[in-house]
Amino acid sequence: MHLPVQAVQEIAEEYARRRRQHRKVRLAWRKSRGARRSLGWIPFKVRTIRYRGGQIYFAGRWLSLWDSHGLGNFELRAGNFSEDSRGRWYLNVCVPRAQRVGDERNKPSVGSILDRSVPSLGIDLGLKTFAAFSDEALLPIEAERFYRDLEPVLARAQRARHRKRSRAIHAKIANRRKDFLHKLSTRLVKANGALFVGNVNASALAKTRQAKSVLDAGWSAFRTMLLYKCADAGVWFAEVDEAFSTQTCSVCKSRAGPKGRKDLGIRGWQCTVCEASEAIHDRNVNAAHNILAAGHRRLAEGILGPCGRGGCQANALTVLCVSPEKGEQPTSQAGVGSWPTKTTIGRETSGDWAMERLSVKSGSGVQRHARYWLSMLCVFVPFCLSASANAEESPEIAKQAQNPIASMISVPFQNNATFGVGENSRVQDSLLIEPVIPFRLTSDWNLITRTIVPLIDQPTLAPGLGNVSGLGDVQLSLYMSPVKPFGGD
Repeated sequence: MHLPVQAVQEIAEEYARRRRQHRKVRLAWRKSRGARRSLGWIPFKVRTIRYRGGQIYFAGRWLSLWDSHGLGNFELRAGNFSEDSRGRWYLNVCVPRAQRVGDERNKPSVGSILDRSVPSLGIDLGLKTFAAFSDEALLPIEAERFYRDLEPVLARAQRARHRKRSRAIHAKIANRRKDFLHKLSTRLVKANGALFVGNVNASALAKTRQAKSVLDAGWSAFRTMLLYKCADAGVWFAEVDEAFSTQTCSVCKSRAGPKGRKDLGIRGWQCTVCEASEAIHDRNVNAAHNILAAGHRRLAEGILGPCGRGGCQANALTVLCVSPEKGEQPTSQAGVGSWPTKTTIGRETSGDWAMERLSVKSGSGVQRHARYWLSMLCVFVPFCLSASANAEESPEIAKQAQNPIASMISVPFQNNATFGVGENSRVQDSLLIEPVIPFRLTSDWNLITRTIVPLIDQPTLAPGLGNVSGLGDVQLSLYMSPVKPFGGD
């Protein structure tokens, strides 16, 4: 087949993108021969294919296909032809789509979700029980054994070196799994206005002894299906943190449930804290209730946005300190370059100022330590703002604040974020606390101390082990300064 020049250009562009991605001048990309050869892939650009009478015209040939979507009703744009492991070719093409009724703008209101007038559902994923639901009317769904059921047949075909038979069995396993996940996800999306699922780390569990069961369950594929189906149907969707969801009582929110590996066999437990709850908590259903409650909190706090799994992305972190009496506008902003996170702040009144509760949704894996540092910032910002307010009320203090050798204690702080650290381009975050304290030595001289205390949170050198936090090297600087400027009064 003689490829058009547009297809050759697209292949060259893709090769250049892969070289930049892997940072290599020469890249063993898409092998054409050998046992590990790449599957066929032919890209094309807009207006290089035509559809007529159930056939596609490309590169001077009419190619027959099984049209299951009615391509004659759409405008065909860029796409590609791809080959699967069994030698079958598929047409993947982009088509424009008109705005549908169930889009982002027509989602049910947050109030209707929170007051339960529109049904919402929490989903807890597992290995033995694939999905447990917060709605007790829905029975838990037992995990299917797609791979393990056909594993003996596959082993016989591989021992006999029947490659075509082995590929057919693998395709059957994948098709059975996709059919199950598609039917379940579609049914849940149609029946609910909001879906919240736990963020179980499938990629990490796939590196353990449970890898075969984890990969056979298809958690990531199921969550991806829920993501795009909810976006298409106008349903709220989010992956929420499921940490301690099985240990926390869904009634009183106390962490009184079974803990650790030794208690994994306990599937039902009774809370010893809340006496009103006499029922036995099912481990998975209790976790689904906690996941639903976490999703409702995120909706109430405004974290969920119209794009992505947890919300849109912003270019900076903003720290707000709001007076409960005056309801003032934001008084400080801590810019940290271009931080790909969205920060939403809720207020909890305590004394004269509102202590801020920050919830961070990150697309790059910095949720935990971003919340840690921002919480520390909220401790220092009210202190600095109160000092600024006193400076405005006292002209003398304001004059001393502008004098670098004045006998005045100051506590500045600086937050630095370093992007692209480690193999997965993660973030190193450091908060520098720099107190400046003067001491009177004599009637004419002061001793000024400046201490730099770095609090550092950074990814570990070994991949998949999370982050480490601690105190960096403390630097102490001493300066001698006159009480009054030379030549002054």
